[in-house]
Amino acid sequence: SCALIVGSLIYACETYPQIDAFFAQNVYILAIVSVVLALLLVCEIPMFSFKFKSLRWADNRIKFSFLICALLIAVVQTLIMGGFSLSIWIFATFVCYILLNICVALVPKR
Repeated sequence: SCALIVGSLIYACETYPQIDAFFAQNVYILAIVSVVLALLLVCEIPMFSFKFKSLRWADNRIKFSFLICALLIAVVQTLIMGGFSLSIWIFATFVCYILLNICVALVPKR
């Protein structure tokens, strides 16, 4: 997943000049993203899976929240950029997945 995220960023830089300009001005961002992702690969954050045993909200609220977040990212990206880019959507969705798992891990269970 780390290679997919960094690869989608590199592809987005080649496709969209405004993203390329951002990374040209901030040359260390891609290296920092790579190091953070490498550290996330070895840390022990419990990740949720997409196995649905039922379609009830109470059983699958994290999964449904992630799907809603991924759809919102696609809509916002289309509105802001004037079109849909699969590479940017993959990057943003993976970031959302990682952040959602970190939030779930930090919230104490009842």
